[in-house]
Amino acid sequence: MRAYRHSILGLVVLVAFVVAPSKVYAIPPPDFIFNIGTQLFQTFGICCFVLSSIFGAAYYQTRALLRQYRLAKIVTLCVAALLFSGLFALLYEIIWA
Repeated sequence: MRAYRHSILGLVVLVAFVVAPSKVYAIPPPDFIFNIGTQLFQTFGICCFVLSSIFGAAYYQTRALLRQYRLAKIVTLCVAALLFSGLFALLYEIIWA
């Protein structure tokens, strides 16, 4: 119970620092800014690597599954994909245009 109270108190203090910040006059050093940029590029690279691996595996699995289907099912899937992409484009134009 005591640890629970401490964690609640810590959470309240953390929220107080985030919600009611005061002015800060510190200037971050250039290394810090450069390191943040480098970490962002590294994170982007790792995400691209992981996603390309996932999509590559999904491509080969889908390709193997499509070999088992008949031509009519493949055409149905393609038509459904085109309809959904058209619907998405229409909604995108309506909402964000």
